Parts: sequence; C-alpha cells; structure tokens
Amino acid sequence: MDFQRGSTFASLFTPRVLWLIGALVFVHVALVSAAGQLPQLALLPFGAGFLPWQPLTYTLYQGTHASAFMGWLVIGFLAEGTWKSLGTRKLLLATGLAWALATTATIAAGTVWLGTGSGQVYGVFWWVSALLVWFALANRHARVSVFFTGPIPAMWMAYAFGAIGLLRLLFDPTLSNLHQVFAWGAAWSLLLLDEDQWRRWRLLRRKRQIEKELSRFTVLEGGKSGERPRRSRGDEHLN
Repeated sequence: MDFQRGSTFASLFTPRVLWLIGALVFVHVALVSAAGQLPQLALLPFGAGFLPWQPLTYTLYQGTHASAFMGWLVIGFLAEGTWKSLGTRKLLLATGLAWALATTATIAAGTVWLGTGSGQVYGVFWWVSALLVWFALANRHARVSVFFTGPIPAMWMAYAFGAIGLLRLLFDPTLSNLHQVFAWGAAWSLLLLDEDQWRRWRLLRRKRQIEKELSRFTVLEGGKSGERPRRSRGDEHLN
C-alpha cells in the first residue's frame, strides 16, 4: 500500500518499523524453536483450554510461517503512515484501548461458545485492521493504492475491512473471525482519544442548543410595505 504519491520502500520501512518487525520475527523464531515446551499461548474460549495469560500472549503467537510473514509485510506497509499520523503516544494508547476492548469482548463471547470448534485466536492481524482504521480517521481525505489498484479513499478501505470481516464471520463463524470484527469495531474508539473530535462534538451540541433556544422565539410578521396602519377605534391617535 502507498499512502502518498511517490512513497518508496525506504519511506515505509523506516528504522522504527524495521525494529518492530524484527521484534516480531525474533519472537516467532523463539516460539518455533521452543515448540512443544511452552504452554498454550493462543487465546481459547472458556471450557476449551482458556488460561489466564492467553489474553497477553495471543498476539505474540503468529501461527505458521506464511501467516507470520504476511502479518509482517502488511504491518510494514501500514505502520509508518499511521505512526506519523497519530504520534507515538496516541498510537500506544489506541493500541492498548483497542486490545482491551476486543479481547474483553472475545473472552465474554467465549464463555457462551459451545465446544472446541470455535477455534483459537492468535496473530497480529487484529492490529493490522486497526492500523488501517486509524490511518483513515487521521487522514480522512487521503487515498491509498493497494498493490496494483488505483487510488482508493482510505475511509473506503477502512469500511471494506469491516465488511470483509463480517462476511468471513457469516460464512465461517469462529471465535477468531469474531475477534477480528471486535478489533475492527474497537479501533474506532480512537475517536475517544481525539481532542479535535471532542471539540467538534461540543460545538455540534452547542449548535443544537442554540437552535433549540432560538426556536422558542415567535417571529411577528409586519404589514405589507406601503400599507397604512389601521386604527381599531376612531378615537385612537397615531403619532
């Protein structure tokens, strides 16, 4: 994905993004090397293997090599543009908030999920969809090029990710697909951290209050231009 005309590989895969991907690669290699020696790290529903540490570890477990590589690649294309748009502090806050909301909702759903067929939750793709939503919210008029397509409005891409997630959940109802939908929805909580958004909401609320106050006044229409005022009684005098 390109976030601006003329963006290059170097402008997307900046040192901090490479450090992030390097950390994910290191964790993946370490977990693969310790296969069979570690407890279950992916998130499982209650009654099907849930363990207390899984909400903190399921993102670190990245599945197969192919799945892990795709996650690193997409993060490489998305992370820098979103990082620049939000800043480090807001990106960390948004990530924590989205993780907390999506994970809590997924665990709650897991308590009523029947059997082990619900699947397990793992990987970084929940963060990938959140990154796209955050970039779109921070750059509402931006256009992105996805692989070989032409420029597409970023907000369209954000909505498309949500629609695709819902379709996947409809045709393959698993806890993992449900978690993706929760993560996409939780990503919109970035609006709660946006001071400008709060300011817009306050101004919009004030506007409605003023309109409501003005609606209480009654406008009295005057007579037609050029008409002489009429006297209701003959003894009245007009000055």
